[in-house]
Amino acid sequence: MNTLKKLSFILLLLASSASYAVSFDCNKAAALVEKAICSEPALSDLDDVLARAYKNAEANTADKNGLKRAEIKWLKRRNQCQDSE
Repeated sequence: MNTLKKLSFILLLLASSASYAVSFDCNKAAALVEKAICSEPALSDLDDVLARAYKNAEANTADKNGLKRAEIKWLKRRNQCQDSE
């Protein structure tokens, strides 16, 4: 029974952690923008929409390398942001 209580406690802690984003691992968030996305549900929701749009674009493009280059360029611009606005 003691092991079951410990396991339940650990699962509760994991479930309550604030890792919202789906497009990247919040445990590895490095940029200020990534940390904001992981900590603000509204930004996380927008990140989810953007991730789905990217997956759709990836599935429907013949130029995957071009799409990847555009993503890298956009991420560099995004990572310059200093606040949620």
